[in-house]
Amino acid sequence: MAGAQVFFGVGTQLSTSYDAPTLGGVYKLVEEEVDGRTLYKIKLSTEKATYPGRKQVWRRTDAEGRFLSDVITLADEPPPPDAFPLLEEIMRGGRLVTSLPTLEEIRERTVENVRRLPEAYRRLRDAAEYPVSRSERLEELRQQVIAELQGV
Repeated sequence: MAGAQVFFGVGTQLSTSYDAPTLGGVYKLVEEEVDGRTLYKIKLSTEKATYPGRKQVWRRTDAEGRFLSDVITLADEPPPPDAFPLLEEIMRGGRLVTSLPTLEEIRERTVENVRRLPEAYRRLRDAAEYPVSRSERLEELRQQVIAELQGV
């Protein structure tokens, strides 16, 4: 199919009806390698603030394996105690670097994850807010980049 034309439709209401919920997710560049130097990117707007640097999200568990909280760290930080990583490399250089799970494996993992989520977070009404925190190093990097942007 070399030379085939490709058209993109980008927007939040292209594949769902107007009144259907949409995912408010956005991809943003947070780090760039230029001539061997790391350049951190940051957005400071209150509605769309970002944290610079490559990250990992760790899920902390209790002794029974129930989910306690998530911690966002820089990718090279050591894991918090009793935590496992949530982000995995799937693509590199435009190529798949791992096998993808089957639909059955996805279903099984989803059922298991819901089972491990404490009831307080599973309720449809008055659910507790699941705790998510950021590491001290990530917060420090953000403040450092802000200071550099402000010429401090």
